[in-house]
Amino acid sequence: MMERGSLEYYMSLWSKAHLKDDALSKKKLMLYSSKILANIKRYQFIQKETGVPWQLIAAIHGLEASFRFDACLHNGDPLGVKTTHVPKGLGPFFTWEASAIDVLHRKHVEKIKDWSIPQCLKFAEAYNGTG
Repeated sequence: MMERGSLEYYMSLWSKAHLKDDALSKKKLMLYSSKILANIKRYQFIQKETGVPWQLIAAIHGLEASFRFDACLHNGDPLGVKTTHVPKGLGPFFTWEASAIDVLHRKHVEKIKDWSIPQCLKFAEAYNGTG
């Protein structure tokens, strides 16, 4: 039996993943892809600073801040003021890049040496808490 949280568990989930083939899903995929590609250099900069794959940074950015660069990667709170949502009281951060580097270092990304697909999935789930 595979242990929840193991890399094998996440690989099993990945092997079952598929894209939906309906019009709305395709439209969302195109919209999100265009937002990511338009800002790829920003994500790649954060990868250089933290070691986290830019694709994962972009996915977290979409989840936490709806791809907005005027919001913290921590939780989507606005830049320029201390965060009010979990994690509370951080910052203020005046650039999206500063918030991204801060939160990723708080997640101890320097300890992760293998950024395989299963590791990225494990990190993404743990970003907001498992479950």
